[in-house]
Amino acid sequence: MLIHEKTKTGRCKNRRGVFGALKKSGIIFAAVFLAVLVLTFVHMVSAAPPEPVPSIELTSQNTSFDNHEAGAWKVTKWAGWSGKRTARVVFDIESVLKKKNEHDDVIFVINRSHSMIMNSTKQPLIDAINNLSRNLLEDDQSSVALVAFDHQYEILTDFTNDETVISQKLDEISFRDYNRNYYQGMNGAEMLLRNYVQRTGHGVEVILISDGAPNEEQAFQKAQYRYIKNKYPFIDITVIQYEMGATVSELIQNASDRQYSATVDNITDVIF
Repeated sequence: MLIHEKTKTGRCKNRRGVFGALKKSGIIFAAVFLAVLVLTFVHMVSAAPPEPVPSIELTSQNTSFDNHEAGAWKVTKWAGWSGKRTARVVFDIESVLKKKNEHDDVIFVINRSHSMIMNSTKQPLIDAINNLSRNLLEDDQSSVALVAFDHQYEILTDFTNDETVISQKLDEISFRDYNRNYYQGMNGAEMLLRNYVQRTGHGVEVILISDGAPNEEQAFQKAQYRYIKNKYPFIDITVIQYEMGATVSELIQNASDRQYSATVDNITDVIF
């Protein structure tokens, strides 16, 4: 509402009434208040500490995590603010480890080519195998067998629980020529498995150790690996590349379940 008021000069000037002024002031105040509110909210969001939102849990269906059943698992997901316009999502995974086999039967298949005759590489390997064997044979139901190979295999001892026999046979290994015939080494392991009787609670591991890639009858390795795995599905075959560098040979990958690289400094840790 406009009010016309005459001045002393006779001219008219317009001025707003009290209601109009208050209305304008109210609009300004509301705008200022809204702006302050928005700025406060933005500041609170940017400065807010990480707080988890209601989490989501996923659990295994066939095994009970709450009952601590072996192999069970639980995944918990939650999210929270970590900074301005930044959220953090966290997945927390918990599991109950499957129980290992109660007993272990191991076949060591050891390359005895001439390159392993050097005491600097031979002795740490022999020591590592002895240490693992002693550890395994503390359980009187576990056993260890030894096979050596170059261009042919030699069974040094059948499955035994006598650590004295294992230690003696390891000390007697004579490193001979330059041949590394993995196929023959696995033939030796397969000969031992022919007379092996699988027992409940026993796991069987074949561990082949060599300081060089195969250089004889490579074409037969993959077929031999498949033959052994089909005939004895309960075994695992591991190859340890000893002082060969970190790159795993494709020939080795195609003829084993797992592959590891080791040096004289860490062979004990790797073999365990």
